[in-house]
This record gives sequence, structure tokens and C-alpha cells, in this order.
Amino acid sequence: MKKPRPSRSNHGFTLIELIVVIAIIALLVGILLPVLSSVKSQAQRVRCANSLHQLGIGLWSYSIDNRDLMPTYHGGNLAFDTLAMRKPDGSAVNLGLLMGYIQTPDTFYCEAGRDGESLDIAFDSLFNNWNNGDGKPGVWLNAGYSARFQKNNLADRHMEVDNFTNKVIYSEFLGVDGWEGGDRFQGPIFAPHQGAGYNLLFGDGGVHWVQITAINSVRPVGKEAPTKDAMQDYYLLLDVLPAGGGGQPIDDDAGGDGSDGGDGGDDGGDDGGDGGDGGDGGDDGSDAGGSGDGGDDDDDDDD
Repeated sequence: MKKPRPSRSNHGFTLIELIVVIAIIALLVGILLPVLSSVKSQAQRVRCANSLHQLGIGLWSYSIDNRDLMPTYHGGNLAFDTLAMRKPDGSAVNLGLLMGYIQTPDTFYCEAGRDGESLDIAFDSLFNNWNNGDGKPGVWLNAGYSARFQKNNLADRHMEVDNFTNKVIYSEFLGVDGWEGGDRFQGPIFAPHQGAGYNLLFGDGGVHWVQITAINSVRPVGKEAPTKDAMQDYYLLLDVLPAGGGGQPIDDDAGGDGSDGGDGGDDGGDDGGDGGDGGDGGDDGSDAGGSGDGGDDDDDDDD
């Protein structure tokens, strides 16, 4: 009597079937990983834009309390170094003057860099410890967002917010990507968002995204620290890029009410971009705050 042939259901997968399943899984992973990475990058971009939007609200509150002036500007020896929040003598400058208006410390930082990079401008990092730097003599505290470069970079000065309605006032832009460090910075500085672009806060409260390709097509960003003249040219470019191409308003929840302001920023960008005079004419206000006689100096700065 013949024994019944065992049914196929009593056996596991064959080797070929396993290989096919593994290949399908690998294919799906290969398709999904770039998508997930893109979604993560977009989420980081929106979070950083939201932080800038909150800083913009703090800036307006500060200006209301301080006769329409922006926080005291302070730059460093390097043209891109407008990142200080508190100087070694304990005095607050730039975004440091908003600490009374912004209650969440990490709002001052964009955590969209690669792990272990740009520790000098990361929140509560080895080189930028939030607590140890609090009032401790000789210790700098840096923000993750830079103030608009001013030609007279080392002078502590005030600027009137009305002069910057259609201009970038704070941003993620640094003018370097892969800079090796030096001066008062202990480590290298890299661009956020894997160098894809930057969020920009305009004086009207609008937050815009500009792609690095739009900047590099005019003046490439690299490892070398830019000169003061180059930094000034970068900001003239950033003022008009969101309206002229390569920039996008942040309309998501990150922008909040600032999306309306973003439209205003675009209109202002168009005004500034009418015939390249937006660079020169618009920049009469670029540094026009300062002191009473600072306006003349600022005209020279932006010409």
C-alpha cells in the first residue's frame, strides 16, 4: 500500500521563495528609505522655520518695548560671526536680548545639522553649554541663527526695525559649509539641512526658504570664511532671492500668521528687486539703524 504523499502545506518555504521574499523586502526598503529621509528633512526644515517665526514674534515684542529698535548688534572678527548671544563679560547681544521674551531655550537653535557637527552653535553642546555659559565670565554663548551682517561688524549698535521690513534680519545662513574652525570657535562649522538651503526671517515676520543652488549660482558657499564684502553681497542676494526665484514662503503651521508676513516679504522683495537697485537703494536701510548718524555710514556699507 502506497503511503500518502505529504501535502505541500507541511513544508516551509523553499530556498527560491525565501530569496524572492528577501529581494522584495530589500527593494521596498530601497524605495522607502529615501522617501522617509526626505520627509524627515522636510519636518526639520519646518521646525526650524517655526523657531525663526517665534523669534520674529519676540523681536517685534522687543522693538515695541525699545522704541522700535532691534536687539543690539554684535559681530566678531570673522564676517560670518554674528552668532553671539552673550559676551564673555556677561552682556547680552543679538538674540540674547530676547531671552526674556522666548521661554524655550532650544528655540534659539536649528537642530537640523549632522550629529556631532557645528557644536559651537548647537544647543547645550560640548562647546556651547547653555547652563555653564549663564553669566560665567570668559564664556561665550552662541545662537544657532545669525544676525544680518553689518559692514562695521565689531561695533555694538542698534538698528531700527522699520528699515528692515523687506530684508533678512536673522537666518540659518552662515556663508560657510565645512569651515574647519578657528578664532573663538573650537570646532568646524557646517551648513544646516545637509547644505540644501536656509530658512530666512525677514523684518516683516515672514519666514522663507531659499535653496543653496540659487545662492551658489551667483556666489558659491564653501569651506573658506567669506570676506566682509562677500558677506555683504550674500545678504543683498538673500534679500531678493525669495521673490526672484529659489525661495519659498513657509505656509505650513510653522509659519503661522507669519505666512501673511511672508507675502509682504515677497512684495518687498519685488520692490527691492526692481532693476538691481533693490540691492543699493534697499540697503540704505540695511544698516540704517545704529545711532543717529549711523545712516550715512550704512549707505556706504551697502553700496
